[in-house]
Amino acid sequence: MPEGLGTTLGRDNALSGAQRQRLALARALLTDADIVLPDEPTSQMDRINEKWFRRVVDDLATTRSVIVVAHRLSTVQHADHVVMLTNGTLTDAGPHQTLMDRCSPYRDLVNSQRMQAA
Repeated sequence: MPEGLGTTLGRDNALSGAQRQRLALARALLTDADIVLPDEPTSQMDRINEKWFRRVVDDLATTRSVIVVAHRLSTVQHADHVVMLTNGTLTDAGPHQTLMDRCSPYRDLVNSQRMQAA
């Protein structure tokens, strides 16, 4: 690309949403940033690519801080720490299983997404 990692990608580049997300993650792998902040990184990925994404994030997290913003709970339930916000307000925070045990809004959200996937 003409500007290397700085090349702007958008709809003009004929990439699908999932391709743009994978390319953004590849850029994160190639940089030496201490913090990586993917925003809705799996929203347009299928289950196979989502599993790939989780492996890459697990690898990144060994040397960097990774903060994932997501509505798809399958993306974050493997995280060390999950923060649930409701209308911009902290609802609860902790590991997935802890939130499943003590936070009914989180549990309801997880269960509703499981039902949609079935």
